[in-house]
Amino acid sequence: MRHRRLATALTLLVVALAGCRRSAEPVARLTLTQRQLQLPHGAMVPLDLKWQPTVALPAGTAPVVFVHLLDAQGAVARTFDHPFPGRWIVGETTTDRVALYHSAIGPALPPGDYRLTVGLYDGQEKRFALGVEGEERGRHEYVVAQVRAPQLSTSAPALTFSPEWQAPEPGGDRQAVARRWLSGDGSLEVTKLAPPARLWMLLRIPKVEPPLRMLLDPGAAVATVGVSSNCGSGFSADVTGEGFHQLAVPIAAPGPCKVGFDTNYVVVEMGTGRKLSLGLEQVGWEPGVATSVSPTAP
Repeated sequence: MRHRRLATALTLLVVALAGCRRSAEPVARLTLTQRQLQLPHGAMVPLDLKWQPTVALPAGTAPVVFVHLLDAQGAVARTFDHPFPGRWIVGETTTDRVALYHSAIGPALPPGDYRLTVGLYDGQEKRFALGVEGEERGRHEYVVAQVRAPQLSTSAPALTFSPEWQAPEPGGDRQAVARRWLSGDGSLEVTKLAPPARLWMLLRIPKVEPPLRMLLDPGAAVATVGVSSNCGSGFSADVTGEGFHQLAVPIAAPGPCKVGFDTNYVVVEMGTGRKLSLGLEQVGWEPGVATSVSPTAP
């Protein structure tokens, strides 16, 4: 009899929990227009997520959007997580443009089909329910698009790094699977990228803390990287200050052409003596567009 009562109690608990999950009120409606994507190695594919908050979040919440690329076994192959852009205002639609990098720095994904999932959480552990057209995988994670990674092609665009770039090193997670450091000034040569196009980059000026020490050029007040190109657009921009900066360089003429990086500082790694200037965290091309984009923090 005791075992029967325990089994009944457990059944009621499971039903109650299931009811709680079903009754969770969506905090926003999420829509997107692209549900079939091609993601070749070396590409950056923009994806617009349109958010319309329907419920106010708890006070003090700084919501984070998680975007996961899952392989056929459901394992996370890449992530594109980022803070929710702008303010969370009920009834106001926010367009969230996500840069889906299949970065030319890191290894190519195995060719095949992948699923893209999206969710929202509070930056800690709590996930929020969403109203979205797509399968829910559990814990408020929703399948929103099918993604294909095609076979590698010898005719695809290519990048050649000048000798000042150090060898690729692991990025440490699935957001940036690999990075390259520049020592001093350097360049990237772009070939086989038909105009119009844009070359997207996520650049990093190191945060100076032990064991790093920054040495600025005489007269310089802040670490700055001048980025310019001879790719037919007369493009130039300054990237300033520690941290991450996203930048798009227009490609308006057939290659090969070069994107140059001119730094006014050097960062010395104390103990090893290694000298660094600029980190390249992501790089990918977007064909069909040539409008420049000002540097932004991702």
